[in-house]
Amino acid sequence: MKYMLLQNGLIVQPHRVLKGDMLIGNNRIMQIGFHLQDPNPETEVINLHGKYVLPGLIHFRSPFLKIDENTQASTIYIALSHGGTFLMDALKIAKTNNYKKTIEKARASSQPIITDFSLHIDASSANKLSEEDLNHCFIKEGATSFTLKWKHIHQVIDGRMNHLLKFIALNKLLLICETGTIKSSTLIGHPKFFDAYLKLLSEALQVLRAEGAQVLITDVASKAELDIIFGDYKYIDNVFAAININDTPADIPGALTKEVLTTLGAHPNIVLDPPVLQPPEVSHRFIENKTMYSFLQHVTDGKKVTQNALLTICQMYATRPAKLLGAYPQKGALEPGADADLIIWSPVKTDPNQKPGANTSLLRTDIKGILTNGRFITEDDLIISDQLYGRYIYRNATFEVHSTGIIQ
Repeated sequence: MKYMLLQNGLIVQPHRVLKGDMLIGNNRIMQIGFHLQDPNPETEVINLHGKYVLPGLIHFRSPFLKIDENTQASTIYIALSHGGTFLMDALKIAKTNNYKKTIEKARASSQPIITDFSLHIDASSANKLSEEDLNHCFIKEGATSFTLKWKHIHQVIDGRMNHLLKFIALNKLLLICETGTIKSSTLIGHPKFFDAYLKLLSEALQVLRAEGAQVLITDVASKAELDIIFGDYKYIDNVFAAININDTPADIPGALTKEVLTTLGAHPNIVLDPPVLQPPEVSHRFIENKTMYSFLQHVTDGKKVTQNALLTICQMYATRPAKLLGAYPQKGALEPGADADLIIWSPVKTDPNQKPGANTSLLRTDIKGILTNGRFITEDDLIISDQLYGRYIYRNATFEVHSTGIIQ
């Protein structure tokens, strides 16, 4: 067995921050504690000198399927630079294709990838599949989530998607409803346009709640949206929200700010949207990661954060998403038995005058290393084709995130 020992780190687990060591064996976390011993003389020992050890980023919308080869590589590397250790993309099943072959081909073509990965199924195309076919996707292929673009929301409201919603509810799967396109509209700052969007959101949620389907609303960027989704914020049920505070349009009414992050994070149904992956401009060949900051740096503004704030942030970007997506406890938390997917993080003082330079690192300036698939990637490492160890992850039904009822 290949071992690795991380020493003297600030290890952020679901309910505590422990200053100690972590023993890893065969890509799994074996032990977390104090003054752990080397299992054998060949153990790789890494002294972290008090840096934070955080669970890896679950990037549940990393577009590695739908783009050309050059952009695909860039997008994957951008996710990696933020600490992404588990990437997911949505697969659309065309009417003319055999859905089993479509999934098999997508998995095979994505196999040469750095990190572990998995697939959502596009809800609009999956709505045409029979219950037997949907069962195959869920049970045989381990695809437990469906994505719905906002342009198809009327299919939910007028009942055309009830067949799929019943299947999702029965099997405790997840519907991810993306609202990003509506926020990118140039009209988003107009009250009538925004109110019309809120009305549609409210109508869709009434249907989803009635069907009992578990749903995650993404790109939530305003208090008005949260009021529609959660009402008085006390009752918890099958509706979740992924909030966006880094890429929020400036003119959206009642935009959320970083100051409310940890307050909102106390709600068990709120997660954090993964960072937007912007590929480099055509004129730029390389991604200048070393002169840029990760999503962690942006949500904390590079300040020293409290332990409670870090616990909340890790819950929002890793633990809760892993539970919703059926990947927990294999992914999403630093616990013995889980995959050793982690970020070595050291916040730095933000410099607004920092200028682009040479492409000197795979990682953002505040991320000092990541561990994925047993490989410890540092600031100075390069990745070559024979080191792409990513696996397709078969997921299960949604882990029990909480018990439905009233927040105490």
